[in-house]
Amino acid sequence: MSDEVSQLPPKWLDRADMERDCHYTYLKFTSLTRPLEEATSTLGVAPDKGWSCGDARGSDRTRGTFLHSTWALCSGLVRYSSFEAHLQGLWCPAAPTEPNIAKLGPDWKGTLQFVGRFLDRRTPFTIEAGHFRYCAMHGLDLDFDFCFDPMTWGYFEAEERGNGRG
Repeated sequence: MSDEVSQLPPKWLDRADMERDCHYTYLKFTSLTRPLEEATSTLGVAPDKGWSCGDARGSDRTRGTFLHSTWALCSGLVRYSSFEAHLQGLWCPAAPTEPNIAKLGPDWKGTLQFVGRFLDRRTPFTIEAGHFRYCAMHGLDLDFDFCFDPMTWGYFEAEERGNGRG
């Protein structure tokens, strides 16, 4: 895997990111006992990022070893795309994995991961019900890691009272 493809979107944000919502979605499978290669061969798609239990952590290999194997597939879209667009972008490359998800067996746990940073805590989060049905049919957990920028809260509350800054 190339370094460009093997990176999940970074959790840190640069200056341009501070001015808009950022989010992404990825499909991952983890196992405490099975190697990454098993998930890759069973699912039939190479992950965007992955490692096996026991692999060294960090580029300098001084952060110990991974305690679990992970296979992760990203949507490939920019962080400013909607969650719905990320899901559509994820299901296209993940489509070949669908018939093989059940073949992974009980040693693998599947998760559909949502990661988002919102400027306003009132930003609506909506996705079509079919995505929830898909996850339920394939035994995938849903995991939501959202944060809301508290630096903007005072501004929006003041704006509602009619004395916003700006």
